[in-house]
Amino acid sequence: MQQNAWFQLGASCKNNVPRLLVIALLAFSVCTVAQTASPLHPGATNMIYTCPEPAAYPKLGTSHKIVAASWPNGTVFDFFASRTPWDKQRPGDHDLSVAWEQFELTSYPITGSQISQAEIILSEKDHLLDIQIGSNKVIFDKNMGRIKSVSRNNAVFFEDLSNAFWRAPIDNDKLIQRNWLKTGLHNILSKVINVDVRKGNDYLSIKVKKEHKAGGRECGFRTEETYTISGNGLIKLEVEIDPFGELPVSLPRIGYEARVPSQYSQVSWYGKGFGSSYVDRSEGMKTGIYSGDVESLFINYPVPQENGNRSEVRWMEMVDKDDKGINVSGDQLLNFSVRKYSTEKLTKARHPFELKELPFSVLNIDMEQGPIGNRSCGPEALEKYWLKPDKKKYVIYIRILK
Repeated sequence: MQQNAWFQLGASCKNNVPRLLVIALLAFSVCTVAQTASPLHPGATNMIYTCPEPAAYPKLGTSHKIVAASWPNGTVFDFFASRTPWDKQRPGDHDLSVAWEQFELTSYPITGSQISQAEIILSEKDHLLDIQIGSNKVIFDKNMGRIKSVSRNNAVFFEDLSNAFWRAPIDNDKLIQRNWLKTGLHNILSKVINVDVRKGNDYLSIKVKKEHKAGGRECGFRTEETYTISGNGLIKLEVEIDPFGELPVSLPRIGYEARVPSQYSQVSWYGKGFGSSYVDRSEGMKTGIYSGDVESLFINYPVPQENGNRSEVRWMEMVDKDDKGINVSGDQLLNFSVRKYSTEKLTKARHPFELKELPFSVLNIDMEQGPIGNRSCGPEALEKYWLKPDKKKYVIYIRILK
């Protein structure tokens, strides 16, 4: 049966800057939409487009305008001015598109400007740095070379921000994980080489040099991390990674892992969603603003393994019922996953019943995550998706949400 097509156009915007163009091919009618959009207020995700000949398209109603109502994923829009008998449900209850694509129209700084506001007070006891910024507090462990905790008024937001290079192997990793295990990526130990602390008028800088490798191995990673803590409480983490020795052609991940108290159970992000996605498994997910609780982001596979990664993330947040929590962003797109189980437990468990929930959430923020491939029943991931052991530089930002 021949059907006409209606091209659906929309844009996802932030700070008045159009970010994405969404083109969806839908069945049922034809309409050429003139791109005369109304102005957007800051943070808006909707646009209004004028239909040149509204009377010719009765399904569009009589408003002479087509309201692009944002669907839950924030990027696909419903252009019907009034509902039709075959589409009585609210926008987002079902997706009528049979084809779609997204294009980035323009870019803007993900982080925005920051203004220092409070005095930074530094004290030191043994190997711990106590950094007070107004009501915010950062505890830094010089022996471990990492943030031990971040809190406000004694309420802890996250703890033990540590380097992460390992993921629990998935079914498709069965071949390459032999090389991961051979080089000891699952047993990497971090050794602090040097810590340099410098305090300015409105900032504190902590530069840490570390070496990461498994015992008895002559391969691993050397890192130089610079933590810059500003008077507004912003934590900027710049990291340079220099792999050494004979490492696998593709790594599991490069990122950080932290413990987040269980009350921060609501997760939001601007990136691919809602389902999980990876560098070689992302085209089926639309970029938008999504939210869910920690449990909804975990996939309970019959054999426990890495799961639930969200890719191409501009920012992500974990908050409690009062919207208090943390925001993480970067100078580059990020990956994240969050669950109630440690990477170590996911690696060792063979059955779901062996997994025991932790009293906190485990948050992985990855600058890069290795590909998925199809090795369990097909070929390895294509080389263009490999996470190669090359020198790399990344920047991430951590904010406490008020």
